[in-house]
Amino acid sequence: MKKLNNKGFSLIEIIIAIAIFVVLIVPVIKQIATGMNISATSKQKQLASEYAEYIMEYFKSTPLDKIGKDDLFNGENKFYETTSGSAEKTATVGGTTITYIQRTFATSSSDPITIGGVDKEYYVTVSADTRDYAMEQIGYRRMTSSDPNDGSLTVATVDGIKYVEDSSLVGKQDPNKQNVAGLTNLDSSDVAIIAGSVANMDETASDAFFAAKAEALKKISEDKWLQLMYGSGQNDFQYDTVKKMTRISIKNEGTDDNPKYVVSCDLEYKDEPDSSNTTGITVSNLSYNVYTKSFSQSQVPEIFLMYNPCVYNGEYAIADYIVMDVDASIDEEVKLYMIQTADELPDKVKDVVDSNNIEFKDHNLIQSGIAGTRENVKLKFNTCGDISKLKVYTNVDLTQVNDDTAFAAGDFAKLTGNSAPGAGFVKSLADDTEYEGRLYTLKVFLYDETTNQLVAEFHGTRGAD
Repeated sequence: MKKLNNKGFSLIEIIIAIAIFVVLIVPVIKQIATGMNISATSKQKQLASEYAEYIMEYFKSTPLDKIGKDDLFNGENKFYETTSGSAEKTATVGGTTITYIQRTFATSSSDPITIGGVDKEYYVTVSADTRDYAMEQIGYRRMTSSDPNDGSLTVATVDGIKYVEDSSLVGKQDPNKQNVAGLTNLDSSDVAIIAGSVANMDETASDAFFAAKAEALKKISEDKWLQLMYGSGQNDFQYDTVKKMTRISIKNEGTDDNPKYVVSCDLEYKDEPDSSNTTGITVSNLSYNVYTKSFSQSQVPEIFLMYNPCVYNGEYAIADYIVMDVDASIDEEVKLYMIQTADELPDKVKDVVDSNNIEFKDHNLIQSGIAGTRENVKLKFNTCGDISKLKVYTNVDLTQVNDDTAFAAGDFAKLTGNSAPGAGFVKSLADDTEYEGRLYTLKVFLYDETTNQLVAEFHGTRGAD
């Protein structure tokens, strides 16, 4: 019988086996650790890149002159403006001087931000300017790699950026210097576009007044009422007219954490019997709400009123009244654009109206068959509330401005809380050439706070075609 050897492994054999295992497993562990580290680094870079892209999209969604007035710049987000000196710059190219805006923003490198919930910290710098649009106005565009660099092109350098002359741009206007009413990027989600008289209630008010007067006439003389109904006798009301008031109200119904503005427009009509009307019949004022919209945003929305003189009984009414009623709690600038519609209304403005689904038909515009002339309508503008920062841009001639006597006793409810607006607060549409910063180019850079190395970079344009 064969004897079995049950001695097992010796200590030396075990040590050798362990040594061999360690030699084999260490590279594997290192490879796994490296892979995990690469994955974590890649994930962190992705999060950092997504944050930089978020910053890019934020700036692209905000007019340049509004940046710095909302939540991105509160204490938690740590953004602040780093623009040195005046934001408005000038440059002379080929004897022509252009003006443009350059603004810079950043988070502090000494107070970095954390992204992804790890110890990795970053800081961000942002630059935005309107230079490219200003250069296009004088016929220059940015030079690209496809442009020949053999001297065949006229090249101008501004702020270290090369621009080439492009004849196709000659005569193009700087969109940041055009009057705002001509731009097509108005959005009814953040701008109050009031159809006003474009989708007006004039005809509705005319019908309502006629019905009320006819009912009152029936109580006085049924014979006259029958003649009126069948058109067989004198129409005592045919030369009557109205006075119309358009009241635009803007209220602050939000909080610092949840800002909200409510813009509304109400039309009120007052019966004005003609001297030939001997019935002695007058009816009460009529009122219609034609616009109410809430805006959950940090800035007061700009207000665009499409104005057309009131037409009643086939001719222009005696007088129109416009009232701007601003909530006393609103202490920032409020802009009202009052645009008188006409047959020659610019196509760009029509496009804006159409794109926001506002009814816009030919019969809403001035018609040659209407008696009288719209220039003879007395348009009186008044205000109530704290409107010291109100600016009104209009192509309408205002007969009286901010004068209580313009609202004669008995016409409409008396205004309260009047305060004087800033000097020259009513301007023409042509005067609205102030910098708006709606369109601009943008660069976002995100840096590692520890190494100062560039982690993510984005270039973009707000308002690109």
